[in-house]
Amino acid sequence: MAAKEAQAEAAQAEAAPQGGSGMKTALLVGVVGLVLVAANAGVTLFVNKMVFQQSLSETLAKLEHGGLQAESAPAQPADPPIYVDLDPPITVALERDGSVGYFQVKMDFLVRDPKLEELIRTHTPAIRNALVFLMSNQKYEELRTEEGKERLRRQTLEAVRKVLKKLTGRSDVEDVFFTSLIMQ
Repeated sequence: MAAKEAQAEAAQAEAAPQGGSGMKTALLVGVVGLVLVAANAGVTLFVNKMVFQQSLSETLAKLEHGGLQAESAPAQPADPPIYVDLDPPITVALERDGSVGYFQVKMDFLVRDPKLEELIRTHTPAIRNALVFLMSNQKYEELRTEEGKERLRRQTLEAVRKVLKKLTGRSDVEDVFFTSLIMQ
């Protein structure tokens, strides 16, 4: 029995230093891991600071030399859009397979200057006249296609600009939109 007790004590004596050694190893791994994480964070902050300072220096240099405009956001028009409706719609008769077909379109003009809006309203009769002549010369079959409608939209914009240029000296209508289109 004494021999068994001696063996048990010897086993405990050997186990105790190993258990303490395992604890030391785990503690050492934890400390090393913590140091690595802290070092990584420090390097990341340092690199980010350097990149930010370099970017800031480049931006300031461009501002000083006037080179920043090309890289900045696209210039937005100074004035908000104004949609000027041409009311009532324009209705014309078109030849359609040997009979008469009708084409009716309602449109809005895009401008940015309130003064131009007033000029369009003042000269609406002249604008309508030009558009009636333009639209009455269209081919019904061509207007049935998307390409035909788009071509007419571009021609309408050109006609409106031409009338306004002749009457007011201004032709800065930005666009025209067909808001209603009926063919029968």
